[in-house]
Amino acid sequence: MKNNILPLPFNSARVPAEKRIGPHNFLILSIIIGSLLGDGSMERYGNGSRFAFYQSKAHGEYLLWLHKTISSLGYAKPELPKLSSRVGLKKGEFRYYYRFRTFTFSSFNWIHEAFYVDKKKVVPKMIENYLTPLVLAI
Repeated sequence: MKNNILPLPFNSARVPAEKRIGPHNFLILSIIIGSLLGDGSMERYGNGSRFAFYQSKAHGEYLLWLHKTISSLGYAKPELPKLSSRVGLKKGEFRYYYRFRTFTFSSFNWIHEAFYVDKKKVVPKMIENYLTPLVLAI
């Protein structure tokens, strides 16, 4: 138990995705759906789905806030994302970014199916059920 938060039965990297199931609280769904409406992405991995959060160094504080919130809910490893770099489009240019992923959950597959049609990200029909101030802010 850390910071008076009980560990969740699925918040370990060693738990298979099919054993990671909801119910998920509205806060994590709001963060994920709000991110998908923006530049967040989702990946199918094994029997489940996971979210990838990726931001440039300029937006690092925002990404670190996302990570702190998501990891405190038990959906990602607690280790802070590291600053990485890659070659930019211009010769000699480097881009710096932060990135982290959630754990893989089979119970996130419905979100992947709603947001990705024929491998393209779309705005799903069910979105009206999730539009909240937090979703729009994210």
